[in-house]
Amino acid sequence: MKKSLLAVAAIGAFASAAQAQSNVMVYGIMDAGIATISNGTGSTSANNNRATGLQDGGLSSPRLGFKGTEDMGGGTKANFLLEAELSLRNGGDNGIGTNGAASTTSASAALGTQLFSRGAWVGLSNNQLGEFRLGYQNSIMYDNIGEFDALGGANLGGSINVVSTQSVTSGSGNIFKSRLADRLASSYSYISPNFYGVTAKVVQGSTTVTGPNDIVAAAGRDTEYGLRYEGYGAKVAAVAGTLASSNGAQMTQGTAAGTKAWGVYGSYDFKILVANAARTVTSGQGTGGTNYTTTVAGVRAPVTPVITVGVNNTWINNSQAGNMNASVLGGVVEYALSKRTTAYVLGAVSSNQSAGSTAMTSTSKFSASTQPVVGLNQTGYMIGMRHTF
Repeated sequence: MKKSLLAVAAIGAFASAAQAQSNVMVYGIMDAGIATISNGTGSTSANNNRATGLQDGGLSSPRLGFKGTEDMGGGTKANFLLEAELSLRNGGDNGIGTNGAASTTSASAALGTQLFSRGAWVGLSNNQLGEFRLGYQNSIMYDNIGEFDALGGANLGGSINVVSTQSVTSGSGNIFKSRLADRLASSYSYISPNFYGVTAKVVQGSTTVTGPNDIVAAAGRDTEYGLRYEGYGAKVAAVAGTLASSNGAQMTQGTAAGTKAWGVYGSYDFKILVANAARTVTSGQGTGGTNYTTTVAGVRAPVTPVITVGVNNTWINNSQAGNMNASVLGGVVEYALSKRTTAYVLGAVSSNQSAGSTAMTSTSKFSASTQPVVGLNQTGYMIGMRHTF
């Protein structure tokens, strides 16, 4: 009997030890609210066409994710991430299809739906050698823009959604965004070990879900190199990247590929508030190539243990012919109902010059009727709730 008990105890101890070597987490964000946005598509004056209704993800895009780590010993780990985007408006996946519609790829219907539209990668990490990742993952520029933003990448007023919606002049090779791509398919990346607060990262992948070997008109190969430092209350990052065609050659000008970009980002924690600033430039390589410059500045501060406020301003300088400059001012008040649940109020206002048309809401979370019209300013407000698990 004692031997049996000892055997059971030994098996239990071994199982516990084995379990300790692996860690899989299920997590998610539920975020929705009532928003009202002025001057949507079809406006003819500064005082009409106001869109009001339930919108997804004011503070954070709703999602369901799985991430895991297996400790393989010797400082080496196997890691993975799967993250799907959701819509609380209809319970659907928000993927590549917008506004909660069924998500299908635009390049090839044969690929079916894109379930894990926010990330799907596997990799290895080592304390001395760094980390390698393979799959569908964020670009460096996208991560930096969301991190160095007083609104934390909010889908109303956050700098990550401030992009020009007007058409690019043929031959410019530009994309009128503060980044080359949000996420990269069929990508591979390397993150260096932390050396006195400094890390480096390189990533390359396709701007469409078809992958780098599928030559389609919309495909581009994005290559980005990033460097960052974190310490003593400061964070500083820099990135440079280029878009080429999916087979490595420069694509026909006027398409997204053929664009270069660079960005610098910084923040400092003053204890009573965190200040942030960023500047990015995308530059077309065609004969009519132009610069599209985005400048961001903001502050975020805890007013009380449960109330936090943030203000962020984004300026757009578009050197394409015409008066296309714009700015977006966004603000947020967050009230922590608990450690996992936050009530919030978001507000934003955009100022477009005569030929400017700059978005201040996410095109995939907010309905199409909230997008701006050339030359018209916008205002928007949202009251919502975010719950994390």
